[in-house]
Amino acid sequence: MISRRLARFGRLGAGELSTRGLVVLEFFAIVLAIALGFWVNEWREARGRAREAETALRGIARELEYNLKQAEETWVYYRAILREIEALPGAAPDAVPPPPVYGYQLPGWRGAMPPLLRSSSFDTMASTGALGHLSFERADQLARVYNFQSVIERLDAEMLSLVARDPGFTRATTIRHSFGLYVEMLPSLLAIYEVWAAPILGEHGFAPVVTDRELRAEVDRRLGRLR
Repeated sequence: MISRRLARFGRLGAGELSTRGLVVLEFFAIVLAIALGFWVNEWREARGRAREAETALRGIARELEYNLKQAEETWVYYRAILREIEALPGAAPDAVPPPPVYGYQLPGWRGAMPPLLRSSSFDTMASTGALGHLSFERADQLARVYNFQSVIERLDAEMLSLVARDPGFTRATTIRHSFGLYVEMLPSLLAIYEVWAAPILGEHGFAPVVTDRELRAEVDRRLGRLR
């Protein structure tokens, strides 16, 4: 059997062998070209996804930089107004209550002015799927940052709604309650920015700096609870 096959192979001419060899070579060349095409396409898509994620992270870095400044300005202003209210006659628990005081009567009053924090860059990153291009750990950290921030965003919406529907919003008692919520929560947000956002966004320009000394001290106290 083997001898007959060898004899048949020996009778094949050089032209037939050359043709069969070219066919085999062409077949492998086609397979290789298809494989390389798939690899190049995957490489380009991966690069595109990486660029998309980097662009999104730069947008989030700018967004949080804006939010940080808004949060600090709001905290400093609200804290000053609360101190003016605390200094009013009758603010002590055992004092005789004076007539109602309204915000516009306070020397430092500039209106409600909630921080109106932004989250559009993160929302866009999540809706376009760019968030999925990050590692699970990084995506989870950013999600936790914006999850806490969303609480303050809802507070912003509630305050604007209250201003719109309640002509007596500027009563000192109402201001003390609403402004007090921000003064309590904003230092925690800034601490979260430093612990969870800064390690991810530092290379994209986000460097959280709190300039007010009193707020900086409060943020540091919150950092001790997070770390």
